Amino acid sequence: MRISSKKWLVGAAAIALGLAACGGPADENAAGPASPTGAETSTEAPAEEPSNDTDPQSDLCEVSSEHLEELEQADEPSALELDELRNEVFAAMECRDAEVETVELADLSTLMYVPDGGFTWYPETAELANRGFAVSVGGGQLVKDIRDLSPNEVEEILVDYVDEYQDSEDWVPGKSAIGAWQNPDTGDVALNISIVEDDVTAAREIGLEHDQLAIFDLQLMTSVWTDGVTP
Repeated sequence: MRISSKKWLVGAAAIALGLAACGGPADENAAGPASPTGAETSTEAPAEEPSNDTDPQSDLCEVSSEHLEELEQADEPSALELDELRNEVFAAMECRDAEVETVELADLSTLMYVPDGGFTWYPETAELANRGFAVSVGGGQLVKDIRDLSPNEVEEILVDYVDEYQDSEDWVPGKSAIGAWQNPDTGDVALNISIVEDDVTAAREIGLEHDQLAIFDLQLMTSVWTDGVTP
């Protein structure tokens, strides 16, 4: 799991792209280029190019504006009263299952340098989780002020962490993931073993069992704060 600073960061952007072609009838008195000697002229209209009216952005899997508006208007974004809405957003984002990205272990370190950034990553498939509710279940390790470390040093820390915790009792093959989050106030990065649940209430309960400060909503890319104390 990874968590973010306690602030409400949701937003949506809509981009509309369109192509239009225009042209007028030719002037009957205008002189055109001479045809090459012996070349045949044709009165047939040129074949029209097939049009593509598909909006290139229409296939993107995004949270609906209605859900975003309701969440943005909430007085307390992490409130239990919003759990039903969060689960509705999860169900509506099934399209994300076709947008899973793969990232090599060596490239994960770049995500750790982003303040309030991080990842939930499956070592067996090199896939980044992009849907559900991530929660830490053990294996906590703190990397002090990543801003003082080189990319090679961070990569080495990650490799050692993955090797160690894939063999730990907290690791469940095919279910467990490596989670990371950078505290933007300190630059410290929390590494842990995470799992991803389909239901926010279930994720909350698991988080409380492990005394977690928050779980992470992968649809909205924001933390859902609990009553725990462990980052």
